[in-house]
Amino acid sequence: MCFVLYMATPRPVTLIEWDEKNPSLHIEELGDAEAEVKKHFDLPYCYHAGSDTFCGCGYRNATYQNGSWPEEEWQPDDYDEDGDMQAMHEQLVAYIRKELKADDSVEFYGLWENDLKLPTLSDQQIELSRLTDPKFFFRDRGRYRIKQVEQVSGGNGEQPR
Repeated sequence: MCFVLYMATPRPVTLIEWDEKNPSLHIEELGDAEAEVKKHFDLPYCYHAGSDTFCGCGYRNATYQNGSWPEEEWQPDDYDEDGDMQAMHEQLVAYIRKELKADDSVEFYGLWENDLKLPTLSDQQIELSRLTDPKFFFRDRGRYRIKQVEQVSGGNGEQPR
């Protein structure tokens, strides 16, 4: 069973196809079986935000167990030894900054596949940059609302979109 990460945006975003030869971030339309995830979002455009593992297992994720998400508190030293998960979080944030305007919102919802009918267990409003914190984990059945997509200025002093 795999962790799956979904994303919702206020406007359509550029899709990125899965490339088996170069596994990386990919953004895809929802399949028919995934349509139920839309109930977890306020924003209208929903996508599957896949990682280098195809599913969402390439992102740091925490499993709900006995009323908490233990991975957030206890992280083995070698949890992301090769840095692949951190790279996926950084790619996701870069993609959001590229695709959305600074005053846009974005939402994420993560869960284990086949749990689409289960209720949300966590609902947080966070800053986009928090996703790149090495101690950040997407919670199982956790919803994240990012009210503004903060932008970083480029080397030429201009603000991206």
